[in-house]
Amino acid sequence: MWSRCGTNRYYYLDMIDFEKIRNSTPSILMLGSYPPIIQSILDFDYLTKKKHSSISGIIGTSGKSQRYFWGNEDILIPVYRNLEVTPWGFNESINLFLSVVSARRVLFTTEITVNSLPNLIGGTIFAENTPEIHSLKIPKSIHYRAFKCWSVIARQT
Repeated sequence: MWSRCGTNRYYYLDMIDFEKIRNSTPSILMLGSYPPIIQSILDFDYLTKKKHSSISGIIGTSGKSQRYFWGNEDILIPVYRNLEVTPWGFNESINLFLSVVSARRVLFTTEITVNSLPNLIGGTIFAENTPEIHSLKIPKSIHYRAFKCWSVIARQT
């Protein structure tokens, strides 16, 4: 996990500021589509009696929306081809991201996401077999572009 909070150095931390995440209203942007993970998040939101889904949108290539279950009802989650075609104000409302893109696209999509979403407080990268050079470049590339406190959790192999 990499974390940055107003400093010029990167630290590998065992803990992140979960209070900041708990006290915020999650607005998650999915990078890529992995239906079992998305449905699990929606099920958790529904079971904890949230009025709305934590997932605000999906960056992907499959149509304009994807259908998921919200309890006994169906909901549609909007799908956008990239962050440049999202509705006005959407990028400012996102504070978390979950990346499920292929291993070769992790670096590129993470850089674009951090550049485009000014209110990020955290993110998770879920990709196996990411090239080591990309894994090492992620904290360096984010360092020059992110100006607020944030954390990225990624598997380190």
